[in-house]
Amino acid sequence: MTDRPLPRCCTDMDILLEHLIFPDRMPAEGQEFVEATGLDEKTLAELRVGATDEGNGFVKLQHVCKQLLANGDCGIYETRPAICRKFNCATRDDCACGGEGRMPDATS
Repeated sequence: MTDRPLPRCCTDMDILLEHLIFPDRMPAEGQEFVEATGLDEKTLAELRVGATDEGNGFVKLQHVCKQLLANGDCGIYETRPAICRKFNCATRDDCACGGEGRMPDATS
């Protein structure tokens, strides 16, 4: 991996606990996201590690998206899930991308 911090939106994610337990209740857009990020390849026990209760039925999972490249870029950017395309990283004050949605070049 890179020496630069990774985009936080690709290394932790909020999800309804109900959708983790009952994935068939998740909308198609959510299922697309879960499959693309690799969440569907993890057991609930694995996902519990580092997870926090965010309230209102949501949990924050510590999970690095399987599409995240070592340089911090998205490996499927052109075909990324709709949830990723819609996400406004400027809403996160902890994102290393500084609200740009992409990590700066290592030389910057």
